[in-house]
Amino acid sequence: MSSEQIVTTPLAKGFRIVDELPFRDKPLKAALQVRRIGTLTIKKRGVDIVPEELVRRMKLKGPNKAIVIMTRVQGQGRAFLVERH
Repeated sequence: MSSEQIVTTPLAKGFRIVDELPFRDKPLKAALQVRRIGTLTIKKRGVDIVPEELVRRMKLKGPNKAIVIMTRVQGQGRAFLVERH
């Protein structure tokens, strides 16, 4: 579910999309390295990935933390860098 405005509810967590990132491993890793991401949390909906395995494959090093939501939009894989609000 998405919205142009912030909706607060005890039934869901809210995130603000910061950027769209590449969905494939190598370009995603490069995009996260540029941002100096070392700690990554991956949330997924409708895609066949295991978040813990993907994080391990990324082998990220850096001082920053990030949350990436991986999902499908119109049948294609998408990765979104998000912030909790």
